[in-house]
Amino acid sequence: DPLGIAPTPTVAPTQPAGQPAPIGGAAPGGFGGTFAGNLTTANGSAAPATLVLTQNGDTVAARLDIGPGLTVDAGSCGSQAVPAGTQSAAGVIDPAAPNRLQTTGSIPVAGFTIGVVLTADLAADGQTLAARADLDLPFICGVDPVIGGTFARQ
Repeated sequence: DPLGIAPTPTVAPTQPAGQPAPIGGAAPGGFGGTFAGNLTTANGSAAPATLVLTQNGDTVAARLDIGPGLTVDAGSCGSQAVPAGTQSAAGVIDPAAPNRLQTTGSIPVAGFTIGVVLTADLAADGQTLAARADLDLPFICGVDPVIGGTFARQ
């Protein structure tokens, strides 16, 4: 992994004695909550970020507040700053992998539509989350950058 962020294994946590196992093996409370951490890119840039997740059954909505300082190497399209601000996404938990979220979307940038694959892996203890955004830039740029992040539950 070019960012040094290895995906967290999808392992269902154990339940305390006397408590029923949660549906799908996800930790009680699952993904819901606020996580704080940093986003990083392969070019060494970083920005603080806060991730607020709301879980309703198998559906998870996310709001990511990104601080200043993050840039991506867009190959022949140059280095591009990721604007500070808020991004939103939603996804559905796969019962076969209850600690992993993955969703796809797109964002308009400078007249282009950029595809984004978002993946988040919740640690078995539910306290940390590793996230990754794979960007699909236009062919003329020559590269598809990755933004990674590690977050701790607040």
